[in-house]
Amino acid sequence: MWCWPGIPSGGTLLGENDELIGRKVRAILDGGLECILCCGETLDQRLRGETHQVNERQVRAALAGVPGDLLSKLTIAYEPVWGDWNRQGSDAG
Repeated sequence: MWCWPGIPSGGTLLGENDELIGRKVRAILDGGLECILCCGETLDQRLRGETHQVNERQVRAALAGVPGDLLSKLTIAYEPVWGDWNRQGSDAG
């Protein structure tokens, strides 16, 4: 069974932060389930050239304390917040 601990827009819409998502990831993996971790930046972050920094921060926070033997049960998906809300820049590489 796959679980999805949150989506990048959850920080904006629900007040979730990187640490909370990290706790959810660990709970999912510790529970023997598989996890889809979504990371992604807002449009403002993208326009400021912060895409890589934001995604690295999100992934590092989500994986903090996760033992290597559980990583095979994790899939990381890139889902930028701006892609959820509009199509501006969606053709950009």
